[in-house]
Amino acid sequence: MSDRNTGLFLAGNVDDQTIVEAFSHARELKDGLLVGDEAPRVGRGIRDGHAYTHVALRLFEVAGLRLMDDDTLPPVDDLEQILGVHLSRAAGRAVFAFYDEEHGAGGAAVYEKGQLVSRDCHDARETAPVHRGLKTTVPLGNLDPSDWIWRPASDTIEAAMLPLVGPGVRTDDDIVALIEAAGAANLPETPPPATPPKPRKRDALRTFARSWLRR
Repeated sequence: MSDRNTGLFLAGNVDDQTIVEAFSHARELKDGLLVGDEAPRVGRGIRDGHAYTHVALRLFEVAGLRLMDDDTLPPVDDLEQILGVHLSRAAGRAVFAFYDEEHGAGGAAVYEKGQLVSRDCHDARETAPVHRGLKTTVPLGNLDPSDWIWRPASDTIEAAMLPLVGPGVRTDDDIVALIEAAGAANLPETPPPATPPKPRKRDALRTFARSWLRR
């Protein structure tokens, strides 16, 4: 994972205070984990006449997105779910986009008006390629060797991003262009912690990886 291929994008120019409020619901904030290099960063840009907001976290950029990596959906108190729900309520649409050409994976998760409405990830990082959807994870068979997972992954990303920034966002290069144009910087204030949700169970390896990254 890297900041080249992972991002959370919102429709329109969402103000800092709205983003601060969304983070206030996260357990990670209560635990003091979203500071320093791990602090949220926000940028804004315009592409093809469409204003958009980019919300960045080193956690997502380095450790990945559970919405893309896990066969089952993250629990409702997961940071990704919290941000998707609250920010899509404010912006109307929020998209987690991910593309890793080198290792063979890509897709998007879309929230609209506080609801997760789609999740599509085409992932060939393991032995057998799979597709992760909202409710199921299924093997991908009969893939065209010339396209492999790249075309369906790119199609998914473009469809998810189309209402936000217009057509043509299909690869990691397209995602990084959006990120660089937005120029994300740290939020001007630390979000106040809301009442924390109950701790969630995590896969042991992911727990170790994320804990190590937050040191």
